Amino acid sequence: MVFSVFSCSSTVPHTPPEMGALKPQERVQAATLDVGDIFDIRVYGEKELSGTFRVGPDGTIRFPLVNEIPVKGRTAEDLADLLRERLADGFIRRPQVVVFVKEFRSKKIFVLGEVAKPGTFPYETGMNIVQAITMAGGLSVLSAANKTVLTRSQNNIEQRIVVPVNDISKGRRPNIILVPGDIIFVPESVL
Repeated sequence: MVFSVFSCSSTVPHTPPEMGALKPQERVQAATLDVGDIFDIRVYGEKELSGTFRVGPDGTIRFPLVNEIPVKGRTAEDLADLLRERLADGFIRRPQVVVFVKEFRSKKIFVLGEVAKPGTFPYETGMNIVQAITMAGGLSVLSAANKTVLTRSQNNIEQRIVVPVNDISKGRRPNIILVPGDIIFVPESVL
């Protein structure tokens, strides 16, 4: 006869370390522009070149003086570098260009279950699970917050973990940084 003894130090599953912080590749992917994203371009001292732009269906924008610029797949910093290079090529001496992303419309997160306003929300760089639940109006009185499930797809493999949201909001556990496409499900508590 074989007996096994299992011990558990906590009833709440621990968050895998890879879910807490973004890997460099995930950080870049989360910050790249895609179709529909909205951003501001500011060219210092050139008011007529500054404005708000949206990535078109073909992944480009039309920019004064330099015409069509490929934007899809670039970070804000990459785009600023490209614009500096193009503007310096015969248009402006030492242009100073800054790009600020206003809204990642191409990147979304989903919050479902026992929250005030379940739905799809625009992803913001550095967004964490508590911020996402707050965007969904917060937890309902029937929520089992410490049994929240985060589903993330990485390399076409779905990973699901139980996230102790109540413990995170009270500072007992580290927050979890989200990536575009994350699904957060807050279950109903069983009375």
